[in-house]
Amino acid sequence: LPLDPRSMRARGLALGCGVVHFLAPESCGVEATARIMAYLASQSARQCGPCAFGLSAIAAATQRLATRSPQADDLDRIVRWSGQLVGRGACHHPDGAVGLLRSALELFA
Repeated sequence: LPLDPRSMRARGLALGCGVVHFLAPESCGVEATARIMAYLASQSARQCGPCAFGLSAIAAATQRLATRSPQADDLDRIVRWSGQLVGRGACHHPDGAVGLLRSALELFA
């Protein structure tokens, strides 16, 4: 599969920000996702609610899943919150973070 935007779009795929991260066989995808979500939440300009509160809440819930200490509805909350963030930020930072999260949920959940 060519990794160019046109070829990816033709298959209903997107490369997002253009980062490809390979996991070692012994790696946990949920833990990797939690680290990435924490990083993305920390990189927010904190100029609007979706970045300041939404990404931080999703990152915290994802971290609880990764450490096997989730609250009762964390997975449901992550799914709901991610649906509420898309298109609501002053920039597209939350949209990109949610795109990665949805891909991870589909693959690792």
